Amino acid sequence: MPVTFHSPPSWPAAPAGFIPPAGWQPEPSWAQAPSGWVFYTDNGVAVPPPAGAWQPPTIVPPAASPPAPTPAPGSFASPTPHGAAPPVDSSPAPSASPPQGWPPAQPGTAATAYAPAGAGFGQPLPPPKKSRLGLVIGLGAGVLVLVVAVAVVAFVLLANSAPTLTSAQFDTVFDEGRDVLGRSVGARSTGTPTATTSTDACQVAINTIVRTGDDWFYATTSDDELLFSGTRFADRAAAGVPYEAAESACTKTGVGTVNGARWFSVNIEDTDAVVLNYGNVSILGAARESDEVDMSDLADAIQAEISAAAKR
Repeated sequence: MPVTFHSPPSWPAAPAGFIPPAGWQPEPSWAQAPSGWVFYTDNGVAVPPPAGAWQPPTIVPPAASPPAPTPAPGSFASPTPHGAAPPVDSSPAPSASPPQGWPPAQPGTAATAYAPAGAGFGQPLPPPKKSRLGLVIGLGAGVLVLVVAVAVVAFVLLANSAPTLTSAQFDTVFDEGRDVLGRSVGARSTGTPTATTSTDACQVAINTIVRTGDDWFYATTSDDELLFSGTRFADRAAAGVPYEAAESACTKTGVGTVNGARWFSVNIEDTDAVVLNYGNVSILGAARESDEVDMSDLADAIQAEISAAAKR
C-alpha cells in the first residue's frame, strides 16, 4: 500500500494522496504539530519520510499505545490518542502537488488559487495585472478638456481686458507718420464717413459700423496701398452690435482672434479687407489684392495699434 501523509489536527486537512515534496514548509500561522505526531504511515505503520518527500523538523517514533478500553454499552469509543498510528488511509495514489483550493478558503472569502507544491499551503498567486488602457484614455480626455477650458478662460479674460478708448486716445490711432506693416501713414482725417451707395448687404453692414459711432477717422498709407476706417463707440456693448450684424451679413474669407480682439475678413471688388472689433472700437482695414497682404497680419497690426493707443 502507498505511503500516506497525515496532517496534524491544528492544520487544514491535506487532500487525499498528497505527499509534501522536499523543500515544502507549512504556513507560519499553523500551530506546531503535537509531540510524537506521525506524519507518514504505510499500511497503518509509522514510517520515515519517503525519498524526495518533506522532512519534518523532528521525527519521534511513536510510543506503544496501551490497548483501548472496551467501551461500556451505549457509549462511544474515545478518539485515537496522540502517538498512535492513524487509521489506514485507502485514498487514491499520491499527487505530486496539492490541488487548487487547499487549504479551504476561510468563511466569507472566495476560494484562492495556490502556487505549486513547494511554495507552502496558502501562499496565493500574484493577482493578474489590470489593463491601464482605460486610465490612459481617461487621462487623455481629462487633459483635452483642461486645455479647452484654459483656452476659453484665457480668451474671456483677454476680451474682458480689452481697452475702452477715450476720444483723445482714439484720435492717436493710425496717426500721420505711424508705421503699419512696413508702410507709413501719409494722411488722416476725422468726420462722419459718407453713406455707401452699394446695395450689397455686406458693404452696407460694414458701412454701418463706421457711421454709427461717436468718433471716426479715415487714414491711408503714403503709397495708398493700405487704408483704415475706424469708429469709437460709447462702450463695448454698443460696438459689438453692428460688428455682429456685419459678420452675419458678409461672406467671410477668414475669421480669427488676436489677443482678445475678434476679426473676420472679406473680399470687396478688388480689395481684401478685415473688420476688427476690440473693446469699444471697430476698425476696417483694407489692402489692394495686388499687394497680397495677409489678413491675419493686418488684423494683428490693427489690434496692436488699438492697444498702443490705450496706453497713450
